[in-house]
This record gives sequence, structure tokens and C-alpha cells, in this order.
Amino acid sequence: MTATAFLIVAAGRGVRIGGDVPKQYADLGGKALLRHTIECVLALRETSSVLTVIGNGDDELYDAAMEGMDRDRLLDPVVGGETRAQSVRAGLEALVPIAPGNVLIHDAARPFVTPRIIRGVITALDRHDGAFPALPVVDALWFVKDGIALEARTRN
Repeated sequence: MTATAFLIVAAGRGVRIGGDVPKQYADLGGKALLRHTIECVLALRETSSVLTVIGNGDDELYDAAMEGMDRDRLLDPVVGGETRAQSVRAGLEALVPIAPGNVLIHDAARPFVTPRIIRGVITALDRHDGAFPALPVVDALWFVKDGIALEARTRN
């Protein structure tokens, strides 16, 4: 089986959600959102390692979120850059020494990705150099003006 590393991007500030901490550290059912995400990918047997890219100065938040977790496949985090692209690059560079066959890049604030979707991407990587999941829009999209939802726009 090809080694599959997950690069979890958690360096953003998440200010739109409000609160005292970046959204990836916000509490969701007694755990940080980031922890839910990491537990999700670690639950897959295909996951060889998980590397998290965190924001500068977020060490204590990260350590608190990961407290008590098995560190067997969870690598020490690296600090990201000012942009998502810089953070992804920092993570990819940190993975070079372990040379995984596949690297899946995932946003820390998306803990509800299903094993089926992840396995679909891994399977696609057996045949292609790159892959990403694309999901159909099943709910309505809304047209909004001045902060007021005016009409639903659904697929025809």
C-alpha cells in the first residue's frame, strides 16, 4: 500500500466565525475542531502520517487541542506562512524527509469529510498525478443583496 500522508492546514486566523480563538481551535462537542479533523483522518488505515501546519504563536493552542492523542502517526506541527499557499509549501517541505507516496491536503476546519470521499481521492491517485473531490450542490444557493437573502437558486 502506498504511504499516504495528510497535510492539515490550520494556520489561518478564522476571524469571520468570531470568538476568542481561531476557528480550528473552537470547541465542538468538547473538542477543538482541529482535533475532530485529525481524528477523522487518523481513523483511516490508509493514513501513514498526519502533519499539521499551524499559525505562528499557536503552539499552546495546538498542544491543548492534541492533549492525550496517540502521537504514533501524528508528526510535530510546522509553522505556516502568511498565505494558504505559503502554509501548504511549508508543510510539503516538511514532508520531504519521509517521502510519502501520496499527500492529501485538507483544511483543518472541515472535520466531516467522509472516509468514502478520502478513499476516492486515494484511489484516483493510483491512476493520476493529482486528484480532488468534487461534490454536487444538493441544496439551494441564495442570491443575497445588502445582507438579505432574496431568492433561492436551485439546479435546473
